[in-house]
Amino acid sequence: MDLAHTNAGEDTGKPHLWDWLFLIFLLAAVIGVAWVGWLAYHEGHKTETIKRHGEAWGQFFATNAAKRALDDFPVEACSAKAEAKNTWGDCYQALVSPGGPMDDLINPFLNSPQKLAPACNPSDRSLVGALVLEKLTPTPPGSPVPMVTEALADGDLINQKLQIRITVCDKGASPIRVGEFEF
Repeated sequence: MDLAHTNAGEDTGKPHLWDWLFLIFLLAAVIGVAWVGWLAYHEGHKTETIKRHGEAWGQFFATNAAKRALDDFPVEACSAKAEAKNTWGDCYQALVSPGGPMDDLINPFLNSPQKLAPACNPSDRSLVGALVLEKLTPTPPGSPVPMVTEALADGDLINQKLQIRITVCDKGASPIRVGEFEF
């Protein structure tokens, strides 16, 4: 028997060039997926943090709604006494000033103090992580619209109870509604 055909590509059990290229590609894909997952986790954490900030505002409003009319309310600029002519702008400044109840809230997207915005707008990237507070005013019974919604302006008087809707702007400056609270 003539053994003219010798097996030149004899299998040695070690990976060939194409095997190494495939393994390198597979490792790069696994690293890429892990990196994208890490980025998504941190962006999600920032979004949850900004939602927690909105909830902190809501909790402050809810717990202090009944106390605002009392004489010993700790934030005088936010009191709801009939003779007081307190405005929302003064109250907001008292709440976010150093030592105020909301002074430690930092926008996690921009690493700056959280700012107040009139509305979330996805085309305005400066609103990422902003807080939106809207005043809800009930309309007369029988109206086709149950309430009128408008941004809480600096000059709005707060000497009576207010219904406030809290919204935060996410990474894309799209609105995330937190809730409605009485203050």
